[in-house]
Amino acid sequence: WGPEKGESVRTFVDVPDAYDQFDLELEDFDLIYAYPWPTEHSLYDNVLSQFARPGASFLTYDAREGIGLETI
Repeated sequence: WGPEKGESVRTFVDVPDAYDQFDLELEDFDLIYAYPWPTEHSLYDNVLSQFARPGASFLTYDAREGIGLETI
């Protein structure tokens, strides 16, 4: 996922994550909030398909599309 695959990304993806600061892994969280730009939905879909557990829900809000809910 990311710009190298032609995806338009405004979210910073090249900065260190904060998980080490909290001594946690991404998998330790029950809820992760993200506010994707309209062109970033495929980015978040790809990230979730790689890292979310099967059956996880992805809730989004888009000013044009409204509320969306997907099951991964």
